[in-house]
Amino acid sequence: TCSTCGAGTWSAAGAGSCTNCDPGTASGATGATSVGTCVTCGAGTYSGVAAPMCIDCDPGYYQDTPGQPSCTACSPGTASGATAATSSGTCVGCGAGTYAPLAATFCVPCPAGTESATPGAVDVSFCTSCAPGSYSGAGEAMCTQCAAGDFSSAVGATSIATCSTCGAGTWSAAGAGSCTDCD
Repeated sequence: TCSTCGAGTWSAAGAGSCTNCDPGTASGATGATSVGTCVTCGAGTYSGVAAPMCIDCDPGYYQDTPGQPSCTACSPGTASGATAATSSGTCVGCGAGTYAPLAATFCVPCPAGTESATPGAVDVSFCTSCAPGSYSGAGEAMCTQCAAGDFSSAVGATSIATCSTCGAGTWSAAGAGSCTDCD
């Protein structure tokens, strides 16, 4: 008995079995009788073996070459929210105060209480704790110093509320971790 080849496959007349479309090609046709029904997937898409259709690259990935079995991940330190991206140019470098791992869809802000002046950072280890006398919110390139006359002994402070006023008979420069006695 003859059986109809399913989508993603084809068979020449008289053949005893169906042949899979190659990776990077797809065919939605059933009963196909020619490899010509397996159409090359375009840039921004991919397919596996015997695919009934090409699949868009997910955000964080791109494919600039037609007929491929997979998409390429955005490099660490870059991110892309685009679906079916056709160029590595869609993977945009992360700015200071953020980082991105491999195949990121967005740049992750450094946690509050840290800073990172490094553009294109690849992980949270690039976010370093604010020194005593300073603080930051999330995603900051630099910690903000406590004002002159204030101090903070806290490491990794997340708010200006950690800056306390120096007591009578003491003073501090901006960014101080403690107050100094007046002479």
